[in-house]
Amino acid sequence: VAVMVRLEVCVDSFASALAAVEGGATRIELCAALSEGGITPSVGLLRLLRERIPFAPIHVLVRPRSGDFFYTEDEFAVIWADMEALKQHGAAGFVIGFLLPNGSIDLARTEQALALAAPLPVTFHRAIDMAREPVEAVRQLRSLGVPRILSSGGAKTAFEGREVLRAMIVAGQEGDGPPTLVVPGGGVTESNAQALVVATRAEEIHASARTAVESQMLFRNTTVAMGSDSKEYAWQVTCSKRVAAILEAANAC
Repeated sequence: VAVMVRLEVCVDSFASALAAVEGGATRIELCAALSEGGITPSVGLLRLLRERIPFAPIHVLVRPRSGDFFYTEDEFAVIWADMEALKQHGAAGFVIGFLLPNGSIDLARTEQALALAAPLPVTFHRAIDMAREPVEAVRQLRSLGVPRILSSGGAKTAFEGREVLRAMIVAGQEGDGPPTLVVPGGGVTESNAQALVVATRAEEIHASARTAVESQMLFRNTTVAMGSDSKEYAWQVTCSKRVAAILEAANAC
């Protein structure tokens, strides 16, 4: 299959990153704790992946905690420090997203992130789906020179948000100046990727393509939970076959 539509895969482990590349992912978005929607991953994980898969572009999520996208001064200090450290260890780009309490984009902080990331590219993530006016937000981010935006069109999944996504994609392309690529992401699977691409005419899509993996532990203490999501003996890992299937479906148009 000729790959016209690219696929970025978000991963939160070493195994997932390798599986994404094996399945044909165009790019990796490296995170930690996708169960929390993703937070900043460790420098060690990035460094070891750069050694193992040096040919794969790895864009790194910088998000200091789960929850909303309105951050304190101290949290921004952490964000800037993480960006500097991750840049030194081979990040190929950054994935960020900042909002103001009124639901608009924090343009000043986004501009700071662009300056700190340079010359590396920045993607504004699905914080845009929590913004008041996603289509207008695309225009604002484009005026700042943000090259990519990840979005579900403000809906629970990208497929449900496909009409808004189409409008966002158009807003990223119309008028003068360099375009901003809007990438549909959120609940993208091999069963809806083709219809999503047809509806949005996206050039690139985003998925996690995961499957459950069972623990190798023989001894199990089932009375204790280590986190709010209490599945201690199973977790989600990217499946290379699912990555390949999503790519194939997206390019079957």
